[in-house]
Amino acid sequence: MSVSLKADRPKGGSAYRTSDNKPELWRCSNPFRLICTWHGNEIAVPCGRWRTCAGCGRRIQWQLAQRFLAGIFKVPEDKFSMFFTLTFPEASAPDETGAHTAFRAFTRRLRYRGYLGAYGWVLHRQENGTLHYHGIAHLPYFDDGLEEWRELLVSSGFGVQNKLKVAKPQHARYTANYIGSRLATVQPFRRAYSFSRDFPRSDWEEARRRSAQGDGMLRDVLGAEPQCDWMPKGALHALLARSAR
Repeated sequence: MSVSLKADRPKGGSAYRTSDNKPELWRCSNPFRLICTWHGNEIAVPCGRWRTCAGCGRRIQWQLAQRFLAGIFKVPEDKFSMFFTLTFPEASAPDETGAHTAFRAFTRRLRYRGYLGAYGWVLHRQENGTLHYHGIAHLPYFDDGLEEWRELLVSSGFGVQNKLKVAKPQHARYTANYIGSRLATVQPFRRAYSFSRDFPRSDWEEARRRSAQGDGMLRDVLGAEPQCDWMPKGALHALLARSAR
């Protein structure tokens, strides 16, 4: 028995207006196969290597778009959902370590002043080689023409050419689309996207978490039982071969 573990396009609403609904576009090109040592059931787990696997890259784009959409619509009463773009001066652009250091400094300054709520971001490299942040954040509306916003940015290491506007649904897709070929130039093993702990989860993600917590999902979707013990298929075959000698 072989069951695919979420190998196709996730089901549910989408931030995309796209015709890319062909199942083969969403399938992992190198799934990781596991087998139950109790029942012999086999499952295929997506590799999750979105930088090199087109199917996993498309899936993570979809998931991020849903998460950013949740951040746009699930906003505290004292905040606005804002779309931001943060850039660095081309002449003094940092690497990934310096970029994340500047971003942490910026969020600390905003938190200290009571401005910043939940936030999520994506990092990519522009054509001129400099790094660039896009994201959604829960912020107050700045009545000073963004003077204080720009002051905090510059003091944190960013340039003055930045953007802050009230977020719209299309910004969710725009931000998530940077998880793709343009992110391949970000150094390996460096964080390319993240969410604060209080950033809202999408309805799809909440439903998936609830399903994963029950034995019913294991039994109905995977054909597995709670006592199943999973091993990589290749490792199990190697173990059996050594035992037969």
